[in-house]
Order: sequence, then structure tokens, then C-alpha cells
Amino acid sequence: MCRSVLAASAALMLTAAGCGEESAVDGKAAIGGLTPTTVTTFATQMYNGTSKGMAVTQGDTIEVNGETYTVFKIKNDAVDAPEGVNVYLNVFKDHMVFAGGEIFWGGNNSGVPNNFPFLSGTPDEPVTIDLDPPLNVDQTVHVVGTAFIGDPSDPANGNYVDIPATYRAVEKNTTVDTQLGTFSGVTKFTAETTIFDTVVNGVAWYHPDFGLLKGQVDWPAPNGSQIDLTGFNDNGSHEPGMNTIRKMQIVDSSNPNFEISTYDVDGEFDADRWTHARMLLEIRFDDDYYSMQSSTAPQPTIHFGTTWGSYDHMLVPSPISFFHPEENGKGYTFWIAYVDQAAKNAGTDPDTYHIRVTWNGLDPAPLRVTGRIIYRKMAVE
Repeated sequence: MCRSVLAASAALMLTAAGCGEESAVDGKAAIGGLTPTTVTTFATQMYNGTSKGMAVTQGDTIEVNGETYTVFKIKNDAVDAPEGVNVYLNVFKDHMVFAGGEIFWGGNNSGVPNNFPFLSGTPDEPVTIDLDPPLNVDQTVHVVGTAFIGDPSDPANGNYVDIPATYRAVEKNTTVDTQLGTFSGVTKFTAETTIFDTVVNGVAWYHPDFGLLKGQVDWPAPNGSQIDLTGFNDNGSHEPGMNTIRKMQIVDSSNPNFEISTYDVDGEFDADRWTHARMLLEIRFDDDYYSMQSSTAPQPTIHFGTTWGSYDHMLVPSPISFFHPEENGKGYTFWIAYVDQAAKNAGTDPDTYHIRVTWNGLDPAPLRVTGRIIYRKMAVE
């Protein structure tokens, strides 16, 4: 059982990370990929037909055999959920290195004290995954080590694990549709391994900045499992100084409200009203037809503002995306609004800045909404 759980968790986590860079200086730079402060959300379809939300965060580090690794935390529904998976992983542009992990599950109701993970382990040697292999050339990895059920300091809890797997890139620079919209510049991988004498097949779509976008495996029976990107947000730093917050979401009748706000970083009125905030909003129809129409403008309710005030703005069409330059040249029309203002006349000091987009039923297709605010964060006692 520990082998199967570890195999499934490793397969998921090896692709649930991305490596990106994001500018906190240029107000019209690309949206950027994952950083240590990004929260990525997914919809998952489990083998038994149930659906759950999943949140992935990073930031903590751990030392394994003298090397430092980032801890990627996967939780159901909320980042503070008591159960979840921690995976030790370093991610680079063209490869990643896997060094183990731990699973907290079921309240550890197998009799294991709650301060121990249900299952944990590290491979004898770290496993390197090539993220840019030659097209259609098999790549083989081997996870060999000890998995512990319960207290990892007790050798009696250890179980030998030997998991071979083969994967390959079958498409490069392709596109994929997700619940967060269509992504370009994607690599599609297929893979297989053997669990309990059963061959398990998987497929994943990986983006060099956003990590795993979508994936599925045909195990466990009867339905296997699926994962699909639904959104991401990044509140940047909790420290005083210039800060960047970012968010990307689909807005439609089932998800009618988009908001990015400096208040959400720490629940404080801590944005400097004397320093200009650069607020950029970009909207594209999440539809093959309407995304190409420069004459069909999105019509949601849009609000740029402070705690009590608002800013005038214009939503204008553009053949160029600032946030998603990989989509330029594909015929899309992007609808952009930009505000570069301070709040010197506000009655609140410090203040807050926000961008809100609300679905009002007037648009013919869902909207992919991306927003960013760059502002000065003040120290609040």
C-alpha cells in the first residue's frame, strides 16, 4: 500500500511545480510564473467520481542529505487544511530534482501519533526529471529508497520501495485548454509505471512558468484521477516596501467575482497613498471565436479604486498582450485597462488599492481575467 500511495503522490508532485520570474518594477511586464508566494488552485476528479479543490503552495525549505530543497505543499480546498502532501522538490527551467516527501492523511487514524506523517520517505539518490527532453524519446527514472509508515525514526516502520517509470515529451510548444483558459507554449508528456503488477498510464501538460496545467492517470480503478488548473494568486511580500500582487481567474456565471486587493495581503490598510499604484487589468474572451473579434468588447462591471474612492479608466482593445506575450501573434484581441495613480486625497492613511471585475450576464462567453497591482506597502503597528 505504501508503494502505491508514494507512487501516485510522486507522479502528481513531480509535475505540480513551475519555475518563473516576475518583474516588480515594470507595470506592463508579463504576468510571470510561479514564485514562493504563489498559491495555485486545481480542480481534481478522483477515482471514485468525487471532485475536490486543491491548493499548492511553496516557500519552506528542508535539507535532505546535505542539499536544500523547496517544500511544495498540496492541500485539499484550503492552504491551511490539516491533511495534505509535502513534496521536496527543486525546479529549474529545464529540469527538476525530486528528493522525497510526506503525506498527512485521515488524521493519521491508523494509530500513528498525529505528530508523525502517515507516510514519508526520501529516495536513496535524488531523482532528476528532464523537462525539455528530445521529442518522442523515452526517459527512464528509478525511485529507490525507504518509505516509512508512521515514525520515520523507527527502522521497523520502513518499507523498501523500488519504482521504475518511463516518460517522454510527445508534443512541444502546443496549447491546452484548462479551467483557467487556454495556455500556449506547453509541453505534453506521457508516462507509465507499474503498481501492483498493473501498468499505470498518465498524461500531463506542463508550462515552463506555470508548471502543471492539466493531467490524468488511469489508476486507481475504476476511473483514475484527473487534475485541472483553475487559478492562481500571489500576494507577494509581507514586508514593508514595494510589493506586487497578481491574480488570474475565469469570470463567468459560476465564478462571477474577481478581486485583487492590497488588503488581502495581511488584512491591513497598509498601501502608501502618496506613492502611485500601477494597476493593470487584461481581459480576453475564453472562447475561440469571440477572442478573435476586435469589435466585441467584454462588458463586465469593472472597478479600480481605494478603500472609499474610485478611478476612471477605459477598457481598450489591443492586438498585444502585456501579461501573456506567448499569445501574441495568434490573432487574439486583448482588452486592457491601466491606472497609474496615488490616493493623495483619500481620507484613509495608509489606504488600500483594488481591481474588481463582476460578471453581469452581458457577455457571450466566459472571460479570462488577469490583474496586477504594484504599490508601496507600509509598516503598520
